[in-house]
Amino acid sequence: MQDTPDASKNFHYGNSRIAKHPLGIVKLCEDFGMECTIYQHWDMLEKPIVSRHGPKGGRFIDGMYTYNNIMSHIQGITIVHDTGISSDHDMIISKCDLGIEKFIPSQDKEERCDFRSIMNISVTIKRGQDHPSLDDNVYKGVEYHRNKNLFYSLQEVIHDPKLHILEEVEFIKNELKEFEQQIILRTKTTITEEDQQNGKLIQRLPADAQIINNMSIRFFEAINNVCQNTKL
Repeated sequence: MQDTPDASKNFHYGNSRIAKHPLGIVKLCEDFGMECTIYQHWDMLEKPIVSRHGPKGGRFIDGMYTYNNIMSHIQGITIVHDTGISSDHDMIISKCDLGIEKFIPSQDKEERCDFRSIMNISVTIKRGQDHPSLDDNVYKGVEYHRNKNLFYSLQEVIHDPKLHILEEVEFIKNELKEFEQQIILRTKTTITEEDQQNGKLIQRLPADAQIINNMSIRFFEAINNVCQNTKL
């Protein structure tokens, strides 16, 4: 594979009579059972095949080695003669098949809940109640009747005992209340009233953020569950 250092001017294909360096990359690769990837791609390269140009002649690359089970993935060899870098070496590139499939966009449509339909429902919170009810003081047109039907459909889904939505909402509510009490207690035990009046707050811990994130995820899962069962 090289014509140095015997100065014979001949290129030796295959095993060279020049002894391998006992600490060289070729010996190391062959000791690991690796094979040179060049041989199966001779016909793709220019002749003579030289990758280094210097006062002692030219020689081919001696480090293009890989394992047997990878050989089939080496689809070719390219020698770049001019990389714009001042060097007496050419760049040797292995064309590897990484098995990457061409990406094809999914034809499935993204599932989106029609939250706007819910926001368009006219509701009001009556005195003594903490939950909105349908507002009857609006124009009774076609749009009102459509929103009215959706409002009652939402109520049916929420109160469906098979879906356990109310239980989930109650669980989230109790967890947040308990978390609130923990924050209040921690504030009282670590910050004086004077500091609190001056706006000093307790430090938020990673565990606090985790609790808030978990409750937020469960809350929006409950909302999505309602929308999906209402065909929104």
